Amino acid sequence: MDSQNNISKFDFKNIPGILSVVQPMWTDPSMRTEYARLYAELILRCNIFENDFRFQMEDERGFCSAAFGTTKGEKNTARSWLDGVIKSGDFSDNDIYWFNNCVEYIETNDARLQSHMTETDIQLSLFVSRIKGCGKAVLNEFLRHAKDCGYKRLFLWTDVECDWEYYPAHGFELVEESVYDLYSRPGEPYKVFFYRRDL
Repeated sequence: MDSQNNISKFDFKNIPGILSVVQPMWTDPSMRTEYARLYAELILRCNIFENDFRFQMEDERGFCSAAFGTTKGEKNTARSWLDGVIKSGDFSDNDIYWFNNCVEYIETNDARLQSHMTETDIQLSLFVSRIKGCGKAVLNEFLRHAKDCGYKRLFLWTDVECDWEYYPAHGFELVEESVYDLYSRPGEPYKVFFYRRDL
């Protein structure tokens, strides 16, 4: 671990630091404040696994960046966390429907991506940077660790709402493109892109 760059294993206490970055991107302004926070946290927890592939960078400004990964078939605790949230909260049927759909969307695309993977491949499930210049260091640590562990290729998926064109311009190969029907509108297919590259 590169202590000089303040990189360490991700601490779940830093979830609020990540939410401050992603919640505006992952939620709609019309959502109730508490529901929006929990919805964004659910997406985040769907992408964090109890493994050695969760890195964070901190400095005197606090949380800076994080990178998370998973291997083929690995599971996380997002569904059990959601069950607890639903039991302890006051949510409408519509709220619960979209909570569950969120998990289904991520799990479906994880499974689709991992159908292209072997035991020597690793998935980058999420990468977040709050401070310019801090993302590259934590991502490089993630990639170095993956190579040291014997992984040969990096896989990831993204969708049409993200900067999906970045990846083919930076050495990633498109392995599949699909449409997620539930999020599609007439004439506006909601496309999901699955990429890989050698480590």
